[in-house]
Amino acid sequence: TGSDEHRVFARNDLSQLDRAFRLRDAATARNYYELVLAQQPERAEALRPLVDIYAATGEWDRCAEMLGRLAYQAETPAERAELTYREAEVFRLHLLDEERASAGYLKAVDYHPEHAPSLRRLIPYYFAEGDVSALGEVLAELDRQREPIGDDAVEAALGFAIAGDEARAAPLLQ
Repeated sequence: TGSDEHRVFARNDLSQLDRAFRLRDAATARNYYELVLAQQPERAEALRPLVDIYAATGEWDRCAEMLGRLAYQAETPAERAELTYREAEVFRLHLLDEERASAGYLKAVDYHPEHAPSLRRLIPYYFAEGDVSALGEVLAELDRQREPIGDDAVEAALGFAIAGDEARAAPLLQ
């Protein structure tokens, strides 16, 4: 029966899933990955591909959920920060939820204070919050890493200028 087949699959390795992906049978692969997760919720081998499947089908809430679960399991702070950053990007770009995105970038930097992509995303956040001190810390860390600020330099400069610190604002606009 179908349920016997599913039980046997759950005990096997994920080779059937790899085969389904090679055959580009995303629906079958998705069903099996979800079945594995139903029985073994923390199985990273099933979580990782589901991130891509959910992204491809525009299921951004589920994609973000899988990234969050992967981040929870990450073995290093750098890996946890990167996965949390990716989750935050889903919130920002696809779910249009700036609040959850900003919370994600803050968590990513808590996990790994040198995570440059998250630090860059915090520039507009700290500008909007009017937190010039935190903005200065973010810029100092990016400078220490020799990471470019990019398009956020204008907001950083404005933040310093509004706070009356033209000496820190001027170099950002050059």
